[in-house]
Amino acid sequence: MFLFTLRLVNSAITLKRLLTSLIAGLVASVVLSSTAHGAAFDPDRISKTPGDITIQISEPGTVQNHSKLAIQPPAPDENLNRDPWRWCESLDDPVCDFGDKSLDIIGTMIMPVCDSLTVENCVESFSVAISGSNYVGQFDREAEGGIKWPADPDLNFFKAGSPLLFRVPGAIHGGGTDQYAVIAMAATKFDFDSQKFQSRNLSISVVPYTEVIDPRYDPASIGSGDNNSCVFVETSVCGIREDFAPNSVVSVKVRAPKEISGWFMGRLKDPTVAISELTQTNNILAISANPAEVARFAILRPEGSLSLEDRRAMGNVGSWGSLGGIAYGTEANQESVFGMLDYYRAEAKDTAAGINTLWSVGTIQAPNEGCLADKSKVLGIVSTNAMIYNGGTPSYDNGYLSYKVGGLHFQPDGKTEVLGTYDLIMRSETARCLYGFSKAPVSATVQVVGTAGEEKVATTVVSERDGWLKLAAYGFTFSEKEVRVTLTQAPQPKRVSANLSKFTGKATKLNASQRAAIESIISQTEANSIASCTAYFVKAADKKLAETRAKAACAYAQGLNPKLKFTSTAKQTRTKSLDGRVTVVSN
Repeated sequence: MFLFTLRLVNSAITLKRLLTSLIAGLVASVVLSSTAHGAAFDPDRISKTPGDITIQISEPGTVQNHSKLAIQPPAPDENLNRDPWRWCESLDDPVCDFGDKSLDIIGTMIMPVCDSLTVENCVESFSVAISGSNYVGQFDREAEGGIKWPADPDLNFFKAGSPLLFRVPGAIHGGGTDQYAVIAMAATKFDFDSQKFQSRNLSISVVPYTEVIDPRYDPASIGSGDNNSCVFVETSVCGIREDFAPNSVVSVKVRAPKEISGWFMGRLKDPTVAISELTQTNNILAISANPAEVARFAILRPEGSLSLEDRRAMGNVGSWGSLGGIAYGTEANQESVFGMLDYYRAEAKDTAAGINTLWSVGTIQAPNEGCLADKSKVLGIVSTNAMIYNGGTPSYDNGYLSYKVGGLHFQPDGKTEVLGTYDLIMRSETARCLYGFSKAPVSATVQVVGTAGEEKVATTVVSERDGWLKLAAYGFTFSEKEVRVTLTQAPQPKRVSANLSKFTGKATKLNASQRAAIESIISQTEANSIASCTAYFVKAADKKLAETRAKAACAYAQGLNPKLKFTSTAKQTRTKSLDGRVTVVSN
């Protein structure tokens, strides 16, 4: 039923677009007019009849199109009731009382465009390549809507504004224009001990858009109702999300605090990353990648049908305003989302409501100890097109890195399977730390494993270049899957030696002790290429006897490792303690 309804909506959209183009200056007032500008699916802009709600899995950060400073209420109680958020109009607003330690004061600041070579915490550059041709973004303006704050260095509060709007001449996206929004957003939390805001997370999104003109959109009410379905809001203007053109590669450079580092996750495919220092406090983070093609989950329900059990299945994110009504659900990277998708899978007929191309990346919480905990630099990026995914770093256990993903099986046609992508870029030194490897080259295998432990067919890519290890798996299907990465390293050559116990009399055959000593060192020569056996003698008359002993030692060793190239020699010495001894050396 839901899929059929969506098809009817899309047909209505097409008619509305035709009417809109024919009737110049007439702004349609019905809900569908706001989706008429583009064909891109958006769960927050699904057409609803009065009293309908959507239950959906949202993308992290997509509901927020403005900077904010707020008092975060405590978590919902067992019945999912929660106190309201309280908003601060400025840093001087008494609602945000920096002396009241009972408050949880948080801020999210959309970074401005860089207007000089040295300014910090800003977007430096943006470009889009399509089918190999690169087009440089030209900054148009900062969106009108939302509260804007100047920087306050005493509070460690960045300059905060609204989404940055670019024109990229030549880079025409799926909506038919060259308009793109870049939203680089830093999340902070006020620390009462230091009396400063502490940077916690960074997210970067690039969104193709077109503009819809409608008087319902008002910057004064940004963050509520219909405005939440816009990429940005200006007076009577809503930026509508569109899809990227096929074969697009998006590149962004952002100047960000050094403490925002560690691990990133994203909606990217085949990403590359580069880090360089700008100042003592800021790095330049450069990320380039294809957008990810993501299947989306959304169903329509009458509002009165939503039970407490339904809401509990979604977790604690709650509800938000969407076009023409209310949306309920959770974000794609939350811990509760796997249970939510299982709960609603049958109702959705295991079929996605729509497909989007998305480009976004953000920091994630990493372990506080071990090889994955270093926050002084970027350690890696995990990206996937999975409908739902683990919101943390890959876990390391039993010798492999694992990452959990999930989704519905079918695209909106109910027949075509959704195919998964997974990319992991990790500093080579981090991988070597995990596995205790040397600096020699590392090899890896990537497996996609089903819930029953069976391996799923996928195309995998493994490479190492410029200090980064790159691993990928493409083409696997969904329910719940675990992506496993196992790293290996070829044994490295090393010098090993053994001084065999003394030969006595005229003996030339190896005894048990001598054989055991040779076996011990040869077992360590898997990566070695040469070995030598040196027999020592004092009297010149014993030279041939010593040569025979050396050859006997090498012959036994060669039988244990035929790949080694052996040489045997006899060496006269004045040291009586060496007389009758043989030394075996390999490297």
